[in-house]
Amino acid sequence: MGKKIAAIVFAISFVSLVFFILWHYLKPVKAEIDIKSYPQASVYINGQEVGKTPYQDRNFKPGVTEIRLVADGVNTQWERQMSIPPQTSVIISRTLSDDASKTEGHILYFEDSGKDNIAGLIINSIPQGASIVIDGEMKGETPLTLNDLSPGEHKISASLPSYKSKEIITNAIAGYKLVAEISLSRDVELSDDHEDQEEEQEEDKPMVEILDTPTGWLRIREDASTSSKEIGKVDPGDEFVLLDEKSGWYKIEFEDGEGWISSTYAEKVGEDSPTPTPITQEDSDSDSQENTEEEI
Repeated sequence: MGKKIAAIVFAISFVSLVFFILWHYLKPVKAEIDIKSYPQASVYINGQEVGKTPYQDRNFKPGVTEIRLVADGVNTQWERQMSIPPQTSVIISRTLSDDASKTEGHILYFEDSGKDNIAGLIINSIPQGASIVIDGEMKGETPLTLNDLSPGEHKISASLPSYKSKEIITNAIAGYKLVAEISLSRDVELSDDHEDQEEEQEEDKPMVEILDTPTGWLRIREDASTSSKEIGKVDPGDEFVLLDEKSGWYKIEFEDGEGWISSTYAEKVGEDSPTPTPITQEDSDSDSQENTEEEI
């Protein structure tokens, strides 16, 4: 009798153990997704409209997912395909505009780091090269990976010249890497000021004008020598930024790069008259017409 009871208890225990293992490993794996936008937008998941922003789904099926936001009252939309990990929360925030320079937002989610005691951070930005400051300390430029972030709340700031800075407050969790993708919008006023400064700097650069030549054009050479390789030609009347000078030569910036021209057939813009400088003995064996043509 005792053996039968023991066998029944063993069978019940075994079935319970198998059931627990199956439940633990085969239970449905879900994720969470939270989408916000300004202005309000219709949310499409894998081509199917599922609601309006703000949108939440606490039983989201993980995997490769196509998310599309179609703004209300604005002729624009945002679309993104991403792989959503299981057992994680995904936060998407977008500002939508028919002016591409005004669109911005961020995507946040967690990935298992395999390290139980520390948190990590992966940050990308659009465009790349944004400076990242965390809790007031400069950490580097995007793309950026940190493997030793302390668990808890952190303030992340992203900035880039001619773009509006963006700040996110989020939590880092031990054992997970926080993945953040930050999209920055253009700062129109700063961009205009930057372009004005570039134009002013361009105006301040010394220029040279190509003079008339016997051939009707002037060679651009790789180095300041008549024996140097020809890399282009310029026409009389054209003007170019002056980069450098050597005896008898001007270094100019042209559409294909940089090169040297004879100063005999060019003058600095703003000077009353050219001061022709003959080619040196190093560059010419005589004053013959042949060498003059090589100079041109």
